[in-house]
Amino acid sequence: VLLQDQYADAKDPDRKQRRCAISLEVSPRIRSIDYSDLCEDIGLAEQLQLYESAVGTLFDDLSKQMPVIGKDGLNYSPNIRDTAISNNLCDSIGKSVGKKERALTDHFAWLWEHMRMLSKPDVPGVKQQSPYSLIDYQTKMAPGTRLQPDGLFVHKDITQETFATAHMILEAKWATCENGLDDEDLGQIGDYVLRIWTEQYTRIFVPVLLLHGGNVSLMVFTRQGVCVAELGPICVRQVKSQFVTGSDVTRMVRTADYNANNMVRLDERIDRPVKIFRRTSYMYRSKFADRPVILKLTWTPTYCYPEGAGYMMISEACNGYIPEVYLSGVLVKNSFGYRLEFLVLEDCGIPIDTYAIRCRNVGTKAEQFSATLAKSIKHVSECLAKAYAAGVLHRDISAGNIAIKGGQARLIDWGYSRARSDIDIPNLDEIERLFAFDNEAASMEERQHDSLTGTNLFMSVQMLMGSTERSLIHDLESLFFVGLYTLAKFQGSIGPKCDKLPLGFRRVGNEETAAIRVGCLSTKNLYLENFGIRDCPDVIAQVFDSMYQTLFMHNGRYIGGQMLADSNYAREIDLDMASKFMDTQILLTKSCSDLEMSGSQLLDESIVEGLSIDFLVYNVYGFSCYALFNTAFFFNKHIGDEYARRNDGHENLVRFNDLFFSYHALVLSLVTFAQSFYYKLGCSMIKYVPQAWLNYERKSTIGWSIHNIMLDFTGGTLSFAQLILDAVRSGNVTEALGNPVKFGMGLASIGFDLVFMAQHFVLYTDRYDPRDIEAQVRYQSAPLSYGSTDSSDVSTF
Repeated sequence: VLLQDQYADAKDPDRKQRRCAISLEVSPRIRSIDYSDLCEDIGLAEQLQLYESAVGTLFDDLSKQMPVIGKDGLNYSPNIRDTAISNNLCDSIGKSVGKKERALTDHFAWLWEHMRMLSKPDVPGVKQQSPYSLIDYQTKMAPGTRLQPDGLFVHKDITQETFATAHMILEAKWATCENGLDDEDLGQIGDYVLRIWTEQYTRIFVPVLLLHGGNVSLMVFTRQGVCVAELGPICVRQVKSQFVTGSDVTRMVRTADYNANNMVRLDERIDRPVKIFRRTSYMYRSKFADRPVILKLTWTPTYCYPEGAGYMMISEACNGYIPEVYLSGVLVKNSFGYRLEFLVLEDCGIPIDTYAIRCRNVGTKAEQFSATLAKSIKHVSECLAKAYAAGVLHRDISAGNIAIKGGQARLIDWGYSRARSDIDIPNLDEIERLFAFDNEAASMEERQHDSLTGTNLFMSVQMLMGSTERSLIHDLESLFFVGLYTLAKFQGSIGPKCDKLPLGFRRVGNEETAAIRVGCLSTKNLYLENFGIRDCPDVIAQVFDSMYQTLFMHNGRYIGGQMLADSNYAREIDLDMASKFMDTQILLTKSCSDLEMSGSQLLDESIVEGLSIDFLVYNVYGFSCYALFNTAFFFNKHIGDEYARRNDGHENLVRFNDLFFSYHALVLSLVTFAQSFYYKLGCSMIKYVPQAWLNYERKSTIGWSIHNIMLDFTGGTLSFAQLILDAVRSGNVTEALGNPVKFGMGLASIGFDLVFMAQHFVLYTDRYDPRDIEAQVRYQSAPLSYGSTDSSDVSTF
């Protein structure tokens, strides 16, 4: 055995480390279960009852003839010795030919053949012969692998006996494992299970028969954990597996969606690592309506969002930024807490880090590659922002999830995405129905399970520190690290020929990795070198620097220390800086109002906020009525005659300048009203009382122009003066009251103009926005003497 282990270690040098990792992941997820409850869980209760009624006594009969366990082998009693000798199990005195595990496996194989050939023609529904053969691999490795289980159960019609066709695993341990397997044995069995899952991607569960001492246990590996049922001394019961071979995948998808009939064949499988637990995907290249596509099959915990649902939520907002989805659906809704999804996607090319290696190998110029990388970062940044505005956060930005084809980037793999709970998502009810999940319940359950998602190599500092407040800025930070990693790969700083990773990409524990990152980023002029980048072309250096300023600087100071100290520290997005690597207009939508933002773009918005929408509405309405009034009095002779009849023969005093003023004011009011919607849809503006009240509430007139009031005051005063002069000239001062509309508008206009001027020039003279904290600090700290030791001047780490 020692020689075999040494030989296996030499052939597979990563074996010990791999199995140790598997053991650490599997051991907390093992639970004991009664065999009948297990059969109930997997839908085989009726088959179990029928089988027990037919062959239940077989195992009792066999157990009476079992050999006695010796020091290093089995001892067969005289009543079964002849049969055992004829099957080459023991010598003439009843001692087993094999030793320890070999003896257990040989004896079980003999019993299996007896059971397999059992004939019960009088019991309906029970097969006369088991369709599974036990293939012995005790003295050889399984074909195409470096693995050597004690045995594999394979269907008798299968000619290729490998992990790709195995139904169940047989493993023997000489010691009794009543208190559980040790770490090494558990890692070994998990390694075999992982191989089956790698080869048979639609397997719901993998059963393992474990012989330990004189007992038999059934271990059922699911995507969520391991169920262990004790079967007793050599008590074996058949469990029917639910899996399909690779050739049946197309049939499964066609059954789920009739449109998939356009899928003609499966080509090669895309190599990706398979996880023994949690979410894992299997991808194949295929053809759909003569277009190259990717068929993606994914086992996902039922508490996670279906990837197809994520794509559906953002399909309209992110069109051109993500792969086109031709088909999607669920093949298995719930099996041991997991669902099996399928997606038929546009083939978007190769991962961006693979693209970097290929460009390096073919001699692509650094400037050309850097331009493509800069364009890709802009494209993905805008995709993340658009998706966030539509209600979805990606949460797994990595080099493998940005695909490049023809120089065009696409953001793929939305399997770890999450729907935001603070905004309404259109058609969410329909999406929940299609993908058989509950959005609210999924959000609640996910927080209890896998709130930390993403690829550690690219995870943001605050997420590595255990942040519970994930937002768009964390995905942008991951994108920043992906960009650095990709350029470092292109330059050859990361790769198989490198002795070690650059300091910024070295991984230890999560918190330690976060601390290393913060240290590497602390000096702006050196951070590129810390992440393995030597000469950085200007086109991509500008992108990195603007992302650095946006993500890690605030008011000119590095905030890495705050991010380490407080994983939920709220960072602010400087829109002026962010606009250098993405279109920040996306972030000015209402659905992104939860983000902390600053910059001149917001200042433009604040100018509109200082004006009330009602002011413009009433302005347009008032001048419309005034224009109609002047038009009627100026052009309609009947109205003029009626006015003269009611006013002792005096004609009305509406002149052409009155008519011109009313239409001029109406046009300008309409222009201002249109401008308000140009700057910000639905921003506030009203006429007199609402505007005066708004100024009072804000204790400020900033963001609102006093010049309009000054002009309005001048026009109103002159209009009022004209009315008085006309009345004096006609010799009838009371005629000033004969036009109450004109008189009233002039009086009201002048009165409120005086109020506005008092607010602006007397009451609220501080010229800073009360929401602008920096302006307040500058204003309030102005009297400080030169050389002040204000703590704001002290640099912090």
